[in-house]
Amino acid sequence: MTDNVSAGVVLLPAETTVPVTRDEDHQAELSRYPVAPGMPRTEVVELAWTAGGRVIEVRLDGLRVGELTHAVSQRYAPVLARLSAGGARAGCVALLRAGVQGTEVSLRLPRDGDAPIPSGATGFAVSSWRGSGRRRPWWIAVAVVAAIALAAAVGSGVRSTETVSGSPSARDGVACR
Repeated sequence: MTDNVSAGVVLLPAETTVPVTRDEDHQAELSRYPVAPGMPRTEVVELAWTAGGRVIEVRLDGLRVGELTHAVSQRYAPVLARLSAGGARAGCVALLRAGVQGTEVSLRLPRDGDAPIPSGATGFAVSSWRGSGRRRPWWIAVAVVAAIALAAAVGSGVRSTETVSGSPSARDGVACR
């Protein structure tokens, strides 16, 4: 999930969901990230001021995919300013969902726009947070197959007693060794 983020991005705490506006204008960029209905996709995005500096834009792999409203941009301006002053850039978790007008984007951001910057946020490393993303670890599939094979082997396992056909005890239904 953090494969698409360059060094110097600090991942902000994911405490509340904030909608992204004008994502419908960026469906060409968002089409690179397929989303199945009912299955949100998690990505890391970068937050930056627009060229005019009035609102915060949302960038996925360096491409603009939407923006925050003016009011929400002003709410998170202090944390962007502090990170920028320290030579870092703000990043956050984004949820991509299939919607009526295409892919819809929402962000997971701190509740307080003036929240403290995460400890160790020097702007030279991306957080190691990993969520559900594009790739599932291959070992999960291997473990599931192994568990099913083990359960099948135990369920149809070798019986501890065998009957010998033709013996008197086999006719009586008694097992012998």
